[in-house]
Amino acid sequence: MKYHHQLLASIIFFALAAAASAQNIKVTSPENLENYISEHSQDKPLLVHFSSTDKNCGFCRKNNKLMLKASKTLGDKYHFVQLNFNPWRSISRYKTLQAHYKDLGFPIASLPTSIIYYKNQARLYDSGVNDNLIDDLKNNIALVKKTKGRTSNKPIAIKMDTIMPAQLAHYSAKHSTQKPLVVHFSSSDKSCGYCIRDNVKVDAVIERLSDKYNFVRLDFNPWQSLNNNKPLLDDFIKIGKPIQGLPTTVIYYKNIVKVVSRGERRNPLAFFGNHYDTVRGMGITDEFKKEVSNIQLPIITPSQLDHYALTQSKDKPLIVHITSQDEACVHCISSNAYIRDAYRHHKQTYDFVELSYNPWRTFNSDKHLKQHLAKYRLSLNGLPATVIYYKANISGLIRGKNSDLSKSLGAGYQAITTQVYRKR
Repeated sequence: MKYHHQLLASIIFFALAAAASAQNIKVTSPENLENYISEHSQDKPLLVHFSSTDKNCGFCRKNNKLMLKASKTLGDKYHFVQLNFNPWRSISRYKTLQAHYKDLGFPIASLPTSIIYYKNQARLYDSGVNDNLIDDLKNNIALVKKTKGRTSNKPIAIKMDTIMPAQLAHYSAKHSTQKPLVVHFSSSDKSCGYCIRDNVKVDAVIERLSDKYNFVRLDFNPWQSLNNNKPLLDDFIKIGKPIQGLPTTVIYYKNIVKVVSRGERRNPLAFFGNHYDTVRGMGITDEFKKEVSNIQLPIITPSQLDHYALTQSKDKPLIVHITSQDEACVHCISSNAYIRDAYRHHKQTYDFVELSYNPWRTFNSDKHLKQHLAKYRLSLNGLPATVIYYKANISGLIRGKNSDLSKSLGAGYQAITTQVYRKR
């Protein structure tokens, strides 16, 4: 009997806990939103999630789950409220609401969209599905609460300086010597929806990154006028990094183009953070790059991978470096140097080949590689990766870049040749 009482108490406890968790995200209406923000953004930040429970909005439903998880994890640091527009397309009927946020600098162009308020002031903005929501909320808490010197209800988004194409060469020479310069090729033309959304996202992170980067924007209006700037476009074609559309993000350092990345940024904070050390050459010195720059590894295609794994790993281990020469894959560029360093030290002990995807995103659509790895019950979610074969079996798999690869291969030879990680 005592056991049954304990079991019943446990069930009641967990039921109450689940009910409390479900209430971490409140629901309100557009008509009540202003009052809700005023009442619930004083003691801690309030995340307002504009979304839908409409089954036809897959992005909404996915972000709803991420938002629920965030509310359970960070309910002590944020308030959460959701506005559901059902069907999801009905957001377009709320002209007054959309006009208000457009004037505020946070246009609700699509669902889902999130805006964080603190003390009745709009602070940060995000649109689309955010798989890194919890980490972003943790990292942004200090910025959201920053009030010193703020006198308006405008979001924390510093507008970039805008220059003309003819000014770019002088501007990059002057502003990319001490720290990298981000040049945002975009438009304020409303007919370029990607541009408008990217403008808001990039503007919103300038304050957080102002100690690391300088920022400037080239604003093409109408957006198609980009194609009228042939001398500018030719300059990028000459260096093998063409500007093929808007928006495009270019990063200079010491007046040299380091990165050209096309398209709307999903997470600008992560994008610029990932590129920061790479564009400055941190971790890989110029001397080191020069030492390994002339080392060429044999190149294979995905369709050759089965053959190489079977025939080239019989006598000594085979190292297959799966990577890209695309500078948009910053970890690939670093890994390319590390694998060449490993080659010059261990080419007598190991065979090396390279499988390269250019641009790097073509890796995602390669069925040959997926089928090959599936034979070993393995899969890859990104580049770079290093696969070690021995006697047609996989003895090691390294995901991502490895600055100690050369040391690892030297120290791990015994284990590689005696242990099988995955059999066919």
